[in-house]
Amino acid sequence: MRKSISYVVSELISYRESSVAATKQFVKWKHNEILCPRLEAQLNRIRDGFLKYSSVAYDVQGPRDQGTDVLLRYQSEDANPDEDACFMAFQVKGEWDLQQKDYLKTLRSQAFEALSEYGSSLERYYVVLCFDARAYREQIRAINKTLSLDPRIVVVNPRYALTFLRLSESRIVSLVDGLLREEDEVFRSAKASIASMPPTQVAVLLAATYEAVFGYGGRDIQLRQVSSSTFVQRVFERCPDFSKDTWSNLEDIGFGEPDDEDELDLTDYGRSYDERFADDLDVLVDLGEFDLRRGEETVRVNMESVRPIQALLLDGNIRYGYQHDELLRFVFGLLGVMETFGAEGLDEVEDPTIGS
Repeated sequence: MRKSISYVVSELISYRESSVAATKQFVKWKHNEILCPRLEAQLNRIRDGFLKYSSVAYDVQGPRDQGTDVLLRYQSEDANPDEDACFMAFQVKGEWDLQQKDYLKTLRSQAFEALSEYGSSLERYYVVLCFDARAYREQIRAINKTLSLDPRIVVVNPRYALTFLRLSESRIVSLVDGLLREEDEVFRSAKASIASMPPTQVAVLLAATYEAVFGYGGRDIQLRQVSSSTFVQRVFERCPDFSKDTWSNLEDIGFGEPDDEDELDLTDYGRSYDERFADDLDVLVDLGEFDLRRGEETVRVNMESVRPIQALLLDGNIRYGYQHDELLRFVFGLLGVMETFGAEGLDEVEDPTIGS
């Protein structure tokens, strides 16, 4: 079933919660200078990813009135040109708004204004809360209660809002791509092929497959080409040297679950990069992904086994023009490797204030 732009936006805006402490940084982000322009930019990035798969008339406008700060207007490729467009409206609320008299009354009236202005064409009205989640937790409860008057109104709490506004362009592209591929058999096969593999093993497998597909030596590749990959090295740097059992348990519960973490062995054994790389290589050989050749300096990639990953690499190269580490990071993010273990993805976050 084809995914709608409304579905994709709703999934990304509720993608992941940041920590409560991290929401303190909202105090530095001004409504007109940072928050609204950044929201527009993120919606346009979603559009760019969506348009790689589907034709849709899509327009982001801001700032607006009629109870909105940013308005997304869209029409699917199947719609009759004479049909009315659909809308998603966004109202951004910061600390300043909470300090105003009758702020709840203002919020309610703005919501009613937008619902009245766009009528049945308004699919969602997002109220994006951009302030310290700990300092204003009572206000968050009050806002949720006040705006529970219409199912089209969605209150985005500060922890989700912060994550969405900080998502990097590359992460948005991979998330949109993954959502649009959810029911794709090739994508599912690729996900299944790396099930239960720790991130470092997936990185080695991806880099080796990349060399076999785009390199000059065919499926026989030099190990140093993989071990020297900056992408592979970065994944190893980001991942603690946990035991196999710990990674397996993290796949079930993820990081950030204090009750469960107390029962996990989170010992970082601190082995060298070369030791860890050799260990992951041995596991991949045992799994039949590689065959060691020529005194263990060369591996032959089992192309039948990595065919779904090969397809994703080729698609990312053709559809987006990605190459080298950029392509590897894209497919790594597309497969949600770090997220499987409850960790933040590579290059997931960027500072919205840079370049503002």
